[in-house]
Amino acid sequence: MIGGSQRTLLFPGMRLRE
Repeated sequence: MIGGSQRTLLFPGMRLRE
């Protein structure tokens, strides 16, 4: 995952880092 947040698992296309 390139997001780094658990929300990245839900949105593979969106890189949400909060």
